[in-house]
Amino acid sequence: MLISQKQIGITDFYLKWIVVKISNEKQSQIIIDYLKKDTKSERIIGAIDIDAVFNKKHFLSAVWHAIVHWENNLRFSQSIPTEILLYLTGTRQIRKALQFAGISPETKYMLVYCISKNEKHAATTLRQLIRDLNFNITEFEFKTPGHIQNFLQKWKAINPNIEIKVNELNKTEIKNLETIVLANVASTVLYF
Repeated sequence: MLISQKQIGITDFYLKWIVVKISNEKQSQIIIDYLKKDTKSERIIGAIDIDAVFNKKHFLSAVWHAIVHWENNLRFSQSIPTEILLYLTGTRQIRKALQFAGISPETKYMLVYCISKNEKHAATTLRQLIRDLNFNITEFEFKTPGHIQNFLQKWKAINPNIEIKVNELNKTEIKNLETIVLANVASTVLYF
């Protein structure tokens, strides 16, 4: 389980996340139903198709931008998880963001996260979620050629105006791609 603590303005929050393997379509629907029912105000729970996340920096940047802009009433949506999807995908269209990064029957791995003002509460929430839904936690490596190709396939569909050419997956190409992805997250707010 990974943890990141961020301080934004006067707000401290803890972000914990895990990656789980989806073994069948039923599990995808179970998590969607669970998230719709979760209304506890002391936490925010969300799930993202892992193929929509280039790497950890990409995810953390999307979370940071979503929360900063949420606190400053610069919102595109009605919920922070949706806001995170919008920044992650670099679009203001909720339908596109859900199509690109939301959980679907095709999802093989998902990143499940909890944001809370209490570190212990965030960890407990994720453990309980995994236990309740009977998911298998898995180690996931973001920089594998298969993951990068899956990401690029989705990325090009939602961002047709951003041309990305990857000739080979060397360190320089991956770093250049990361720069483009992070710039796209950061520029989302400029479209207001």
